Amino acid sequence: MMNQNGMDPQDQRNFIIAMVLMVAFVFLYQAIVVEPGAKRANEAREQAMVEAGLDPAIATEEDLALVQPEVTPISVEEALVQTDRLDFNADRIDGSLRLQGAILDDLNLKDHKKSLGSEEELRLLRPASAEYGFYGSWYWLDGRNRPVAGQSDVWQVVDDAPLSSQSSKTLLLDKDGIRIERVISIDDNYMFTFTDTLTNTSGEAQVYTPYGSIRRHGQWKEFLEATDPGSSKKTGLVHQGLVGVLEGRLKLRNYKNLTKGRGIKGKGESSTVEGTYPSDEGGWLGLTDMY
Repeated sequence: MMNQNGMDPQDQRNFIIAMVLMVAFVFLYQAIVVEPGAKRANEAREQAMVEAGLDPAIATEEDLALVQPEVTPISVEEALVQTDRLDFNADRIDGSLRLQGAILDDLNLKDHKKSLGSEEELRLLRPASAEYGFYGSWYWLDGRNRPVAGQSDVWQVVDDAPLSSQSSKTLLLDKDGIRIERVISIDDNYMFTFTDTLTNTSGEAQVYTPYGSIRRHGQWKEFLEATDPGSSKKTGLVHQGLVGVLEGRLKLRNYKNLTKGRGIKGKGESSTVEGTYPSDEGGWLGLTDMY
């Protein structure tokens, strides 16, 4: 029996079910795939703006263009010659620090070689524009959580002393009502110490808060292999991933769990803002590899 539109009732019912399922699929795809992806992209863009010294709330499209990542990664060697740098040669590490942003993004381990019988040092840190970028940066935020020193700010070298385990180096940044003098030192092993002296030249009372980040680009197995071939298959021997002491407790998350969004979460009052851990006793975070 046909209805008024000439369609069999069973076919019409199947058509309606198909349309309902199609609409449901579109909504689910939007909610599960599109919206989370857009949220992650926006968060990454805002993070890049913050580190570049831009305010995401008022940044223009021209500002955004300044912090877009390289479309095609370049070699480490090419990246290192594109910017002015401060070289260091310590007892167990060597490399350089990018003066634009005072970013530590070039570091080799002297005691670890790329392979048996090789004299090539194992590279740990890489510039952001190179494949599998891995770097650390340290800034200051004002009372409105806006950077007073970002990735676009160029630091000046004050003294002529070489940076080594026996000799520190002083950098200077003078801008927008604040003067920052940063003394960089390296111990006999691997520890960098940044000692900052801030001078308020604005003539008004100011509040400054330290802010730092360590960023690593790429898929976790790939960036482990880029550092030390075969290391991504040795996950059972030692922890590889995020490690830190927060709220007085040791916290661990391996790289695999981090890629699934299983980060480190706080408890109690210190976790009122996701990803922050205010504490009178301090704390630290790091990323671990195995060589």
